Amino acid sequence: TRNWRGSQRIPDTSANPKAYQSPDMSPDYVILNAQISKRWKGDLFEIYLGGENLLDYQQRDAIIASEDAFGQYFDGSLVYAPLFGKMIYIGFRYNLKK
Repeated sequence: TRNWRGSQRIPDTSANPKAYQSPDMSPDYVILNAQISKRWKGDLFEIYLGGENLLDYQQRDAIIASEDAFGQYFDGSLVYAPLFGKMIYIGFRYNLKK
């Protein structure tokens, strides 16, 4: 699946010192997720392989003043995009018959 997220307004930080200001708008970005699976033996077994955030988009500098967690400019509320990069997974399912 593809999920496009358009530009978003970010709360005003212009009263902060220059080093602790963020832009007024976020950039737009695309998140791509995919999964494939294979079933066999009458849907009793299934193996799957998938990935999330396959384009590896991450927000940089999501926390303002992260080096001073108790300072007046610390702000962790301005997250608008994924903080974690690409994730690949594999799994196996076994369905119990009733």
